[in-house]
Amino acid sequence: MPSRVNQRLLAETKAILDGDANVVLLCYRGLTAVQAGQVRADLQGRGVRLRVVRNRLARRALAELDRPDLSELFDGPTAVMEGGDDPILVAKAAAACAKEIEALAVRGGLLEGKKVTAAEVEEWAAMPSREELLAMVLGQIVGVAGGVIAAITSPAGAVASQIEKIAERDKDSDESNGSEETAA
Repeated sequence: MPSRVNQRLLAETKAILDGDANVVLLCYRGLTAVQAGQVRADLQGRGVRLRVVRNRLARRALAELDRPDLSELFDGPTAVMEGGDDPILVAKAAAACAKEIEALAVRGGLLEGKKVTAAEVEEWAAMPSREELLAMVLGQIVGVAGGVIAAITSPAGAVASQIEKIAERDKDSDESNGSEETAA
């Protein structure tokens, strides 16, 4: 293959593995083209991409980028799943795909710049995502705020209830006084 093509492929592979990218490596032996298309379509909706890379070029790209050594993970047909800032999102997507499709197997990867094993990817996938954590925190805040509001309004409600009872009692006493005067 001409060296220009290799240089271009190396540059593309570097772009995939560069920066703060969170990547999970998958073995895709036995994956059909239809299954690969379905996986890519499913991942696209989650903001995650699946790309097949050449092992030799991926090893070289990682070495040139001064990233942790993943060379032992590039053995056989390898696909790279990468996506954005959220490592949990990528780990969840990889774990879900591996469960759905037998031909996909998680090998490991780089999450938050650190080398992880397949088991560690599963652990990351079990964690709540950023959105889930935000929802939990918001739920806690709303729960506490609701308790504070109830504590503040409860005495006011009790006072209002007492005032209402006094007003009803006064009204009843006025009515009973008015009926006595008309009878006399």
